[in-house]
Amino acid sequence: MVKQYDKLPPILGFLDASMIGIGAMVGAGIFVLPGLAANMAGPAIIISFLIAGIASMLTALCHAELATAIPKAGGAYVLVNETVGGIWGFLAGWGKWFSLVVKSGFSLLGLIVFASVFFQHIPRTLGIVTIGIAITFVNYVGVRISSKLQNIITLILLVTLGIFSAICIPSINPALYWPFAPYGWSNVFKAAGLLYVTFIGFAIIATMVEELKEPERNAPRAMVLSIGVVTCVYMLVALAMTGIVAYDELHPTKAIVDVAEVVMGDAGIILITIIGFLAMISTINMCILAASRISLAMGRDRNLPFILSRVHPTFKTPHISVFLIGIVVIAGAIIADIEKLAKAANVLVLFAFMLVDFAVIYNRQVKKKMPAFKTPGYPVTPMLGAASCLILIAQFGAKDLIIGFGVLSTGIAWYIYNTAKV
Repeated sequence: MVKQYDKLPPILGFLDASMIGIGAMVGAGIFVLPGLAANMAGPAIIISFLIAGIASMLTALCHAELATAIPKAGGAYVLVNETVGGIWGFLAGWGKWFSLVVKSGFSLLGLIVFASVFFQHIPRTLGIVTIGIAITFVNYVGVRISSKLQNIITLILLVTLGIFSAICIPSINPALYWPFAPYGWSNVFKAAGLLYVTFIGFAIIATMVEELKEPERNAPRAMVLSIGVVTCVYMLVALAMTGIVAYDELHPTKAIVDVAEVVMGDAGIILITIIGFLAMISTINMCILAASRISLAMGRDRNLPFILSRVHPTFKTPHISVFLIGIVVIAGAIIADIEKLAKAANVLVLFAFMLVDFAVIYNRQVKKKMPAFKTPGYPVTPMLGAASCLILIAQFGAKDLIIGFGVLSTGIAWYIYNTAKV
């Protein structure tokens, strides 16, 4: 049984939870992936973002149902472990933890790229270590500080992106929207699959539900609001991008920079670089925060070393988990091929989400539990959520699937060893 002092205090409100979800999502969806998606879907990338947003909402509602029924830190791990149990819960946590660490490392590398625009002579490794330590320290000393930082960064991002889109509107050329879906509607759905992973920040709210005030009320509202806001922002930016620069001329990984340069010149490049830098900080901050809560929950259940469940007596954070994750993220960004691991990490996220969708059905049909918040459209909603995850997993290449399976196999080996030891 977990002692009282090992629990995390509920100090986050509805606004904090919403900003956490939004801040975790506004990153690659704006600064990296739109160019790639536009090359697949053309101007219909606007519809691709809408499809991805709707698909993510299906799984978000399932997360909300289980998170309100089980208001404990740990996200997908706790949600599956407390319902289905056994190795399925462990694999949900293992896969989600790995994906968050990889996403943190990937975003740290992206942050260094943005920082190099202004600090060209700082060694890459020094930049990774310095920024990595700073963000780890913020998470170490308290979620209140981390969440306030997140609120400020997210507000700046939303306001700046809104102003940027408004500035772009007079420069839009409607003729560039035709043909709307030049490569066919099948590619519009493939682009939606690519963009789906940019919406997974809602799950971080479920990971932190133990720290929410009135979780049965605030968790579902924050998840729905964060996905709704981010979907609108993504569609607005996509509308501006494809209406100013022809879809087949957008750079695959820096499309928004191209658009900013066309509309605002050098000032646009500087603006996008600054908000890109802030977006990467936001993503790293939230991923380290969420990953530490997963390892805390797995440590509580002895599925990982129990020391990871320790909570700092003063800061009330899982300080050992935060510290070790910070080391892994920094080391991974320096020595690992993070870009190759990123797609495999997305496979594991989708796998974990699929388990959560099935867990909702299992909880209702087998365990006969009816939570305070019920997924609308049950059982169709969780079934569609699981099906969409499975379809998206099938879109990844063989190499990505092999790496993902390798990570799961490593987890299975640890689980068997650890279970036998206990």
